[in-house]
Amino acid sequence: FDRTGDLTRAMLAAVQRLEGAFTLLAVHAEQPGVVVGARRNSPLDAGATCNYAACRLMLNDLEVAEGLFKSLNLSVIRERKLLFSIFFNLGCIKSLQVDMNESLDFLKRAAAADPVATLAALGDTQLDNVRTDVGFLALQQNLEQFIKQ
Repeated sequence: FDRTGDLTRAMLAAVQRLEGAFTLLAVHAEQPGVVVGARRNSPLDAGATCNYAACRLMLNDLEVAEGLFKSLNLSVIRERKLLFSIFFNLGCIKSLQVDMNESLDFLKRAAAADPVATLAALGDTQLDNVRTDVGFLALQQNLEQFIKQ
């Protein structure tokens, strides 16, 4: 994007270098209303929705991001990394909305899906509102002990 200023051209350049199946969505802070997507041999609607929701979260569009994450049918998602991403991002959204209980609930669900990724991601600044909560500190400590075993 930096070279051309055109999100579509940037996406085309990126996908030409990729191999295999993929689904990509991209937004840029300078063009928040524009979404560019590319797909090759992949019906990963849940993954694409998750990526788009994460982009909206990055742009601080919390309501849209939350709605997208919550629209996913979790009962059919088997990929633990995708479940982690959904729950972790919802935890971030709830932290930014200063809803500590829901934030912690989603972070616990993220930890159940992928404890290693959750522990690695707990430094995310989007969790600053919940970071000093006793429940957050306990979750962090439990994950650290789990990883050491």
